[in-house]
This record gives sequence, C-alpha cells and structure tokens, in this order.
Amino acid sequence: MTVRVALDLVGVLVDEIWALGTRSDEGHVSSEHVDELGELIEETFGLMSDKQGLVVRLHDMDGNTIAEIAGMLRCPAGTIKSRLFYGRQEFKEVFNSLIEQRTLCQNRPN
Repeated sequence: MTVRVALDLVGVLVDEIWALGTRSDEGHVSSEHVDELGELIEETFGLMSDKQGLVVRLHDMDGNTIAEIAGMLRCPAGTIKSRLFYGRQEFKEVFNSLIEQRTLCQNRPN
C-alpha cells in the first residue's frame, strides 16, 4: 500500500496531516510518521463495512480494475462501482474522524 494512494483517497496532503508539528526539522515526513499513517489507514479499514472496505482496498490500494474485482467477488460490475463509491465516502469519514480524535487527544492538557 502506498501512502500517496491513501492520501489521494481521503483528499489530503501529507503536510496537512502533520501540520500540528509532527514533521521533522528538515520538513520531511519521517518513516516513523509514514508507519503511523499506515497504522491509521489499517485502523480505518478495520472500522469500515467489510464489503465496501474490501472493494476500496482491492481497487484503490491493490490496483485491481472494476471488472477484476467483479470476477473475484462474483457480483455485477455495477455492484462493485456502488461499493467503491460509498466505500470511498465511508473511508474519508472514518479516516477524518480518527484524525480528529488524535488531534483532540494531542491537544489536551496533561
């Protein structure tokens, strides 16, 4: 899974995610933060509905076509398109909710 694909999926840039100061001093995103993003993406998929999450993962992360996914899951291409559309919306909502939760936790006074 590439970070760029996941970020395109949620419509954000790396700089926006780490705008609260989690970038390294050189302005690059560290491998630690890339790993953290990967964990966040996996957590997002874990909270999604199984059918939609699977289709989003197969299409947007693994690069399968609609027709390939329809063959794998033995359902019409229209069903795959629908699951992909609604799955992307769900991914964005869950991902953004997780980001918001982490931001709130980071900003709490100790």
